Amino acid sequence: MVKQLELTSDQTAKIDAHVAEFQAAQQAWMQENGTKAKALEAKSREEKKNGDLSEATKKELAELNATRPSPPQVQEKITALLTVEQKAALETKLAEARAAAQEKKNEQARKRRDAERGNGKSDVGTGGGSGREGGKGRTGK
Repeated sequence: MVKQLELTSDQTAKIDAHVAEFQAAQQAWMQENGTKAKALEAKSREEKKNGDLSEATKKELAELNATRPSPPQVQEKITALLTVEQKAALETKLAEARAAAQEKKNEQARKRRDAERGNGKSDVGTGGGSGREGGKGRTGK
């Protein structure tokens, strides 16, 4: 995608610096908070599984996540370096990427639904299922 934006060497250097700064901040955050974050996420998953996610857990997780380095902040810095034409090209590419990601998510959801129906195959519209207990077919024999 970067090649399609036709960045200048100055833009590339500045973007690389912003990305490196963000990655360093992310790594520092994980070293300081990673263990706690993983424990809270596990606790949250367990509470959700049991149908009892506490407000205290949600609040603690939200407060911790609020301290994480924010991708939108670095994205703003990077976008500020782009020309109008480059911003337009970037928006087009991002829209395409979002659409592809949504399609992949939809496909995964379809596969999960099909798997829940049994053996990854759906009987809907195929005439493949009797719809009756025991699978004895239409005659019941």
